[in-house]
Amino acid sequence: MVDLDDFLPNDIEEREFPILYNPFVKFILPLILGIYAAYRFKLHFSTVYLALFLVILLIVLSMKYLPARIKTLAVYIFIFATAIKVYDLNTLKQYNFPTKSTAYLLTLLDDAKNRNNRLQVAAKVEMFLDSSGTWTKPTNNKIYITLGAGSSKQVLTYGDRVLVYGKLKKITNLGNPFEFDYKTFMFHNGIYQKLFSQHFRLIPGQGGSAIIRLSHQLRRYLLSVYKKYGLPKQLYGIAGALTLGYRQELDRQTQQSFAHSGAMHILAVSGLHVGVLFALLFFLLKPVFNTRYKLLPFLLIVIVLWGFAFITGLSPSVRRSAFMFSLVALAKVVRRQSNIYNTLAASAFFMLLLYPHDLFNVGFWLSYSAVLSIVYFQPMIYKWLFFRYKILDWIWGLISVSIAAQLGTMPVGLYVFHQFPNYFLLTNLLAIPLATIILYLALLLFVVSPVPLLARLVMFLFRNSLSFLFLGIKFIEKLPFSYSSGIYI
Repeated sequence: MVDLDDFLPNDIEEREFPILYNPFVKFILPLILGIYAAYRFKLHFSTVYLALFLVILLIVLSMKYLPARIKTLAVYIFIFATAIKVYDLNTLKQYNFPTKSTAYLLTLLDDAKNRNNRLQVAAKVEMFLDSSGTWTKPTNNKIYITLGAGSSKQVLTYGDRVLVYGKLKKITNLGNPFEFDYKTFMFHNGIYQKLFSQHFRLIPGQGGSAIIRLSHQLRRYLLSVYKKYGLPKQLYGIAGALTLGYRQELDRQTQQSFAHSGAMHILAVSGLHVGVLFALLFFLLKPVFNTRYKLLPFLLIVIVLWGFAFITGLSPSVRRSAFMFSLVALAKVVRRQSNIYNTLAASAFFMLLLYPHDLFNVGFWLSYSAVLSIVYFQPMIYKWLFFRYKILDWIWGLISVSIAAQLGTMPVGLYVFHQFPNYFLLTNLLAIPLATIILYLALLLFVVSPVPLLARLVMFLFRNSLSFLFLGIKFIEKLPFSYSSGIYI
């Protein structure tokens, strides 16, 4: 029997309505342009005009004989206009606080970091004492606070309410050539002003989101497992950052060692960590995907991935990765194969719709440039060499992934950080396998923590794996010409 579909041109769907072919690859560009235009040119878009655009779009799409290019252009214009509106809705307006010193009642938006015996953290202003002596509640506004030397022994966490006294100052850059644009970075986090206070008072009660507060409480409990079974302080800082995204205990020297050797991505809970978790779950559940109960493994993967994102504080990088791998898992349910570029574009599209300021986040650039580069370049690089022995082939596979990722992230790294790790291949050969082992051992440790005998055994392996990783990173950092610095574009 002849199947007439075999005679159809391969691109018939694209010719009839091009936007139907890998739609999110096409959607993402007008969204990015709209967000950038809203930021760069201070554009605003009213809800009335957006509704009018939607009505026009529906009319255009319903016109049967209108050329496909006109329909596609109408969709692009609507996405561009939507991006402007979304950016506007997600941009906090600066509030006119008093110009003199006064009292502020704040709710902390994160766990406070101890820097040079001072506590630093972003906070939401709940109320302030105005010039007439009245407590005034401002519109939704955030500031960055630094608490004096006497506060360093205090533990302040997300949701804590504090009373401080001081004078707000605008956040500015230092003015050095090629410096990090700290002012713009804080702007995209909705923070325009900072406050320094020598004294503060902790106020009873908790504020902030109950869900995020629970997330931080759960993370603190898991961190306490490390302390309970005797993890040394320096390794505790690395373990907290690597497994749970908790970087408050990570000292600057350790961060510098990881940055110089090219392993900083190991300490930033991101796509690598979520990918490792996804790979383990998919390996265990793969047989079920081939049965009629394939919805169950999908739901389990989504629950575990977002559970991991939850305990790491729902950071932007983890949110992006969890969403992306959730889409990959969904593709396994609804069809056999999916276009990875469309999946990546879809994850970026929806993330930017929810968090448009992520477009200006260096982590956003690095994560997507790394994944896109791996997807595109790694198969080509892998074909350069062929090894008969599996262990050599596995090592070459790891090297090819490292080279591909570096090709994508190198321009961003040079532009933002002005340095390049010359031994990144050696670092990744050591760091990626060890980080994978450490993540799995951390999961196992949390599971067996109620059983002291098993927990001590797992902690022994966990501690030695961390020690080996840290010693390897320090060794690579001390090699001659381990990194090139002072590269300015």
